[in-house]
Amino acid sequence: MKYLAIIFVTLICLGTVNAICSVGTILEKDSFYFPRNPKIYSNFIIYEDYSNIQGYDLGYDLMFNTTDDLGFFNITDNGLLNIDPDIYNHSVTWIIFNQSSEIYRCDLSKNGGYGGCLWNDTKIKVTDYLSLKRRPFLIKDILLWEDNLYGNFDVFLCNLNINCFYNYTKRRITDNIFNQIKINSDGNIVVWEDYRNGNADLYMHDLNKNKEYPVVIDVGSQRKPAITYNSFILWDSNKNLSDNVYFKSIGSDLVPYTSDDSWEYALAGSLFDEINVEVSKEGKPPIIVWETSKFNNIGLEGFDILNNSFFEINITGIDLGNPSVYGRNIVFEGLGNQKKYLFIAGCG
Repeated sequence: MKYLAIIFVTLICLGTVNAICSVGTILEKDSFYFPRNPKIYSNFIIYEDYSNIQGYDLGYDLMFNTTDDLGFFNITDNGLLNIDPDIYNHSVTWIIFNQSSEIYRCDLSKNGGYGGCLWNDTKIKVTDYLSLKRRPFLIKDILLWEDNLYGNFDVFLCNLNINCFYNYTKRRITDNIFNQIKINSDGNIVVWEDYRNGNADLYMHDLNKNKEYPVVIDVGSQRKPAITYNSFILWDSNKNLSDNVYFKSIGSDLVPYTSDDSWEYALAGSLFDEINVEVSKEGKPPIIVWETSKFNNIGLEGFDILNNSFFEINITGIDLGNPSVYGRNIVFEGLGNQKKYLFIAGCG
């Protein structure tokens, strides 16, 4: 394992405002597979490393990398397969595979005690029943996940303050014989990728009204939705041959879906492929980021709402992907030079 010094990259802006972001290497390994799936919230980054969930505390040093390992800590060391981490506030959640797949969580503020996130702390078991569970998603005081309990993937929910323990009630959000996956939420609206129409469309559930609505029904595939704090939904679609990023406001209609698509716009509509759009769970105004094929390798592109400008992140010879955003910081994977990286970009 090797830790690199910070490198600085000038982001090439597509708009009228020049933006300079610092890109630092958090971790470098001689591996094609790990580390992977990084998530960031505040000063904490969590990620998968082989079969365990690891953490990195950005608050430990002002620099991203030091010769010591003070910023790094193990969350799991149980000899099982631990995947799909997520983080919100002090809560961390992930999937453990044993005889079944179960959701566990811990609290960073309780480190060193019951429910803490250090490797030898006793973790909190959220589920305890036979089914395939995937991709837990934390937001505010709720936990959402994909669950194959009834023969297809549905969206399930529990409240962290009331019933997120295995012997209490969970709530089933969707009841459909087709898959509902790739969940995202702002805490009031839950949005997902839905296959009930024979292709991937987008649907949402209003938790306050306890009512489901279609959001985008179209040709091609509408994938991996993300929702901002002000009720804009973003996604990527291949309906125009290449994959492009679109957005629409669900606050502009009483009925979110309209057949004329009058409230739908292309944020990134080039001949290149743009996929896997991500926004911050917190932060106003947010940075939006996605993967792009416009370089010789896979890079990142984004939109800075504060400065009303686009930006690019590209590291020659390294494919970038799987971004996660908190405020104006972006963490992402890199693969190249026969190594696997975790990077962080701070956009001021």
